[in-house]
Amino acid sequence: MSEHDPSRPDPDALLARISAEESRAHRGRLQVYLGMCPGVGKTFAMLESAQEDRRAGRAPLVGIVETHRRAETEALLHGLDVLPRRTVEHRGVTLTEFDLDAALAAKPPVVLVDEFAHTNAPGSRHGKRWQDVRELLNAGIDVRTTLNIQHVESLNDVVAQITGVRMRETVPDSVLDEADEVVLVDLPPEELRERLEAGKVYLGEQAARAADGFFRPANLTALRELALRFVAGRVGRQVRFHREAAGSAAIWPTQERVLVAVGPAPSSATLVRAAKRLAAMLGAEWFAISVETPRALDAAGRERVMAHLRLAESLGARTATAAADTVPEGILDFARRENVTKLVVGKPVLPRWRQLLRPSPVDELVRNSGDIDVYVIRGDAEAGAGAVPAAPGRPIPRKRSWMFVPVVGVALTVVVAKALDPVIELPDVAMIFVLAGACVALLGSRRAALLMAVLSFFCFNFFFVPPLHTLYVAGTEYLITFAVLFLVTAILGELTVRLRERQLLAKRSAERTAAVYRLSTLLAQRRGRDALARAAAAELSKDLAAPVALSLRASEGTPVHFGAALGDKEHAVVNWVLDNRLPAGRGTSTLASSTMLHLPLAGPRGIVGVASIGGDPLGPEETELLHALLRHVALVLSVEALEEQHRIVAREAETERLRNSILSAVSHDLRTPLASILGSASSLQEQGELLSEVTRRELLGTITEEADRLNRLIANLLEMTRIEGGALRLELVPLPVEELVGTSLHAMRRAMAGRSVRTSVPPSLPFVLADELLLQQVLVNLLENACKHTPAGTAIHLSAEQAGEVVILTVGDEGPGLPDVPSEQLFERFYRGDRVGTGVGLGLAICKSIVAAHGGRIDARNRPDGGAEFRFTLPAASGADVPSGEEA
Repeated sequence: MSEHDPSRPDPDALLARISAEESRAHRGRLQVYLGMCPGVGKTFAMLESAQEDRRAGRAPLVGIVETHRRAETEALLHGLDVLPRRTVEHRGVTLTEFDLDAALAAKPPVVLVDEFAHTNAPGSRHGKRWQDVRELLNAGIDVRTTLNIQHVESLNDVVAQITGVRMRETVPDSVLDEADEVVLVDLPPEELRERLEAGKVYLGEQAARAADGFFRPANLTALRELALRFVAGRVGRQVRFHREAAGSAAIWPTQERVLVAVGPAPSSATLVRAAKRLAAMLGAEWFAISVETPRALDAAGRERVMAHLRLAESLGARTATAAADTVPEGILDFARRENVTKLVVGKPVLPRWRQLLRPSPVDELVRNSGDIDVYVIRGDAEAGAGAVPAAPGRPIPRKRSWMFVPVVGVALTVVVAKALDPVIELPDVAMIFVLAGACVALLGSRRAALLMAVLSFFCFNFFFVPPLHTLYVAGTEYLITFAVLFLVTAILGELTVRLRERQLLAKRSAERTAAVYRLSTLLAQRRGRDALARAAAAELSKDLAAPVALSLRASEGTPVHFGAALGDKEHAVVNWVLDNRLPAGRGTSTLASSTMLHLPLAGPRGIVGVASIGGDPLGPEETELLHALLRHVALVLSVEALEEQHRIVAREAETERLRNSILSAVSHDLRTPLASILGSASSLQEQGELLSEVTRRELLGTITEEADRLNRLIANLLEMTRIEGGALRLELVPLPVEELVGTSLHAMRRAMAGRSVRTSVPPSLPFVLADELLLQQVLVNLLENACKHTPAGTAIHLSAEQAGEVVILTVGDEGPGLPDVPSEQLFERFYRGDRVGTGVGLGLAICKSIVAAHGGRIDARNRPDGGAEFRFTLPAASGADVPSGEEA
């Protein structure tokens, strides 16, 4: 039995299936009703299914459904629970949207969410409705939704090319891959146009414009084919997944799939064209494969193999390169893995006697193909040779050096055996020849091992078997010895050569894996697009031993180049590849006069750049390595682009938040004290003589209090500007804590009127080394914060204590306590929690910056007896810093 038993389930497939089942165990099911365009009845079919569930006792919730005033669709809402929509005000217009929070709170078994690709109104938690659906699924709620084929991200360009209309609302393919079921809602184009004319899709002039534009018969037919192919491809992937998970060795012929095997023979071009014709007749997907065996090809052979693969790719095939011990083994492994039903190979041209000694690869394929149909086609060598050019350069002469090793080896064996002949027996001499044959196999090739076996047979007979120096055999007992010697030497040579070939194959595979690992490790240490591209170009050049350049898209349109220098002609080819998303340059059928091969870097969201490879043409092994490395580079660059986009969005969101906070401060925190000052001042000016002395004093007190409040607010804004601008300068002097506390309480006497202040400042506390004005601002901000967020009349606690070389000051209150957020968030700029209108949100941020500048730390926590407290540390002044009594 072979090392890989096809009857056993694939462990990787089983693991993938188990992981998928575990991830979906606590996740809702997603069912997508897919149509070719609006009007085919997706919403109608979804509501019909909901009515069936309602009659079965599993009532779904209608999250949002767009009926477009179609009477038959609105009738299907009867009896279903419909979730009220939330309203959003945007630029003076009232919009209605799906209420995600209400759906999560209701937690129904099934939610109907129409129009999967819809863009939510500004201010919504998610920008897209498919993101709302994902949150529902993660909450364990099943979702049914609708989607048109033109909104699939990967088909956006195709739809735009067909219809001339580019859809801005799309759903990523990765989201659709997560769907548990895709239901195709199909309708013939003629019937759909009848519905359009009857006003069942659009009304009035909109219907007439649609009939002459998007709903033309040619467009509808093409969109219908796209929808059918999309669903068929999804079903095909599911069939392969279940087949691999089940470990079935049998082919499941749910759809025809054709595979053609190509090699260095010129006739392979004819096989590729024959496979293309067969796949076209069957309407089947087809592949072209080249098998890499331990027997390395010369440069001309590698170039012919690559030319055949490029020919197949240009005709629409998916190409691949497999590594295996033998060609039939590699072909059949790939065919079973891809569920291939038909295999196209070339008719063997070996002489009959060679086929009798050793079966041809075609014989092995036919014998081991099982359920796969094998088509053996005669290749036209002349036509093939004319179609695929050979590699340039002089023809490579045949190597005869392999004959030198066995000849020298058998000569040395005879000399050694003759020297030992007086002291050893004849069987021992035979063992010496067997050992020599194994050594020759290690140094030479398969032909050298076979020649060594033949030479050993004759030399053993000629020099050691009586009668000596003749090929005559005196006794029949020596015939068995001769046969065993020949067979053992030949078999040992064959096994040794196979072992060395497998070792070389494993070495090449390990080198490819190591190259990918090195590239991954290198790119993981880089940040930024330019650094990634520069490092990737250098590493690719080293791995391929050829100059490599990476050209990435830029916002201004001109590509940015990294790595090897590109000429003007190569720049033009790079621009063509970026625009057309196809390979070009040397070795392709497009712009083949270029000196470099230019390949697009395809990421999950499109082309991110172009890789340009110079030097000599690459062989199949190097090409496979190149594609593996480029896939990794494209993925890393795509992730970096997404992260950069995320950083930009985050910065814009932060800027928007700061702008709103500043506007809020200007509109409320600045205008409120100004309004109080203006009101009190105008009252004194207009009615001063009529007001009592008590009233005048109250108005003057209000003016003074609000002016102080305004002064502190402006001071906070200016102080934060100084801090962020790096203009904060400390004037550190030793200060007594009692004096700081007293000064701060005096500054806040009006704001804290009616409150009791409980202080605990031991007189034995050491001085603190601090800036008096800045530290007073910290205490004032903390006291003002306590007054704002606690009920009137509650007490405020202010204490100080020594802890080693620092002094801890604490400001506490008896209010509702801190919100349930991380302590660090309280000290962020403009953070005001859910208490709107209580300040601009700079006080605590300034406190943190000032305390940090003094070398201290500040934090916040809830008091055990209720309320909140803020604690910060300051360095205690040393004895040398504290002035004596006389100096003071």
